[in-house]
Amino acid sequence: MRLRELSKLFHMDWVKYFNTYFSKAGFSGDFTEDSVVIVETLKYFRLFDFAVTDNAVNYAKWQLLVKELSFANAVDDFDWDIFRKLRYPKSSKLGASDNLPCVELVEQSMPLAIARPFVEEFVTTNLIDTVNETANQIEKAFVQRLMEKDWLDQPTKDQCAEKVNAITRQIAYPDFIKIDSKLDKFYEKLDISIRSNFFEIGAAIRNFQIQQMVSSYSKPTDKTQWLDAPTEVNAYYSPQFNQFVFLAGILRPPFIAATWPPFLLYGAFGAVIGHELTHGFDDQGQQFDKNGNRVKWWTDNSIRQFQNRTQCFVDQYDQYSLLDVKINGELTLGENIADNGGVHTAYHAYKNVMNGTKAIKYKGLSEDQLFFVSFAQLYCSLFTDAALEQSTKTDPHSPGPIRVLGTLVNSEEFTEAFQCSKGSKMYPSDDRCELW
Repeated sequence: MRLRELSKLFHMDWVKYFNTYFSKAGFSGDFTEDSVVIVETLKYFRLFDFAVTDNAVNYAKWQLLVKELSFANAVDDFDWDIFRKLRYPKSSKLGASDNLPCVELVEQSMPLAIARPFVEEFVTTNLIDTVNETANQIEKAFVQRLMEKDWLDQPTKDQCAEKVNAITRQIAYPDFIKIDSKLDKFYEKLDISIRSNFFEIGAAIRNFQIQQMVSSYSKPTDKTQWLDAPTEVNAYYSPQFNQFVFLAGILRPPFIAATWPPFLLYGAFGAVIGHELTHGFDDQGQQFDKNGNRVKWWTDNSIRQFQNRTQCFVDQYDQYSLLDVKINGELTLGENIADNGGVHTAYHAYKNVMNGTKAIKYKGLSEDQLFFVSFAQLYCSLFTDAALEQSTKTDPHSPGPIRVLGTLVNSEEFTEAFQCSKGSKMYPSDDRCELW
């Protein structure tokens, strides 16, 4: 909406606000009443009273302070105590080190600088080649399976295949961080003095981050930008960019190693790639076309069939609980679809790569069985009761053990590999949820 409309709805001079914000960051926003902004949380703004009262002013000050808590020594012990109780069980040695908050703080503050020594030691050309080749096989397998879906009509299948072929990738880290001059150039506006105290350093970093953010205003979207720290153990799919991102932190065991045989590689990292690819076709990703535009690009019949099948996953996961904490099938729908599609696709790709090669047993387990063991190991979990309860209310991912259970009971290949008897925990019935 235009700032004129925004100011009428929420009694505040938004033109002055944005111009002041940009000016403080060293940029001219040139905002007028006709400037257009996206209001993502309209309901929140309507419920919030912007009248200048003591409560409103105190709330605004608190929001500002919260962002700087990590740099305020006075609350450091309090903050770390909450962090430890939520994240680490009493029996865990992981919470014994006081270095962890410092490491995370540096990573969040200067992610590309801290990534430099990490990627130089752990990320090899051979490893990146392995990621690319595995991704190629996963995309090929997804399209093969896609063309076999009897619930999709041909025009929709063709559009989906085009979207898969249009996916771009970011792997490990941006290349420029290994070039001294370019890394120095990136951080040249970060003003930190050796005489600065801890809070002043935090303020400088915050200002630098704001400058980076506002500098992109009114410019074309840069789909090559890196939005997360390369050292994070994470991978994700961006529906707006139609892009995979596999950060350097996840390119380690138990996710991947360049020397692994196919049954381990595809069971673990193949399932991760398949998971992210499937996000392009889950309940959210399905709404974006190959160019990242939110438009209607499926036929009406295919959309109806899709919605009918997604309900199966909601009902399935609603029945699960872990340590007496109930799973929310609606909240976790997108991730559950991605987990299921990821394993199905990875198994198909693994079989393509094996191409009829004679199977060999390892320590009494077949290659097919080890494929699923490799997948399940990704989600060995350790969490506190508080963290579990919080995650089931806020995290779109199901807890680790449920991610394994929910996915494998839907896999006919798993049932065959382990010869599960019908009616058992891992083969409760023939009524399996299936989408991708």
